[in-house]
Amino acid sequence: MIKEHAGGAYTTDALSSAVVKTILKRADVPYQIFCNRSDMRSGGTLGAISLGQIGILSADLGIAQLAMHSSVETFAKNDYLCLVKGLKAFYGSNIEMDGESVNIH
Repeated sequence: MIKEHAGGAYTTDALSSAVVKTILKRADVPYQIFCNRSDMRSGGTLGAISLGQIGILSADLGIAQLAMHSSVETFAKNDYLCLVKGLKAFYGSNIEMDGESVNIH
């Protein structure tokens, strides 16, 4: 799950989302996008708070799971295995930013 929010409640922006999606697609890892309505406050994450202090490319992602916020979020063993595969692909990638371009190897 890639979490996005136009109001900045999550750390994911257009660039970080594109980087993560590219890596996941190359690794043949399925993903979903979670977006809150931009006119409604969302829960936010600690990542979004800390990124207010530094400028680093970041994305909020993880497994949608049963939580106090939603009784309809559940996950299966395969979701966990896909997350592991996706994280291995991400950490095995070389991401280079050069001015306006991003290269992923």
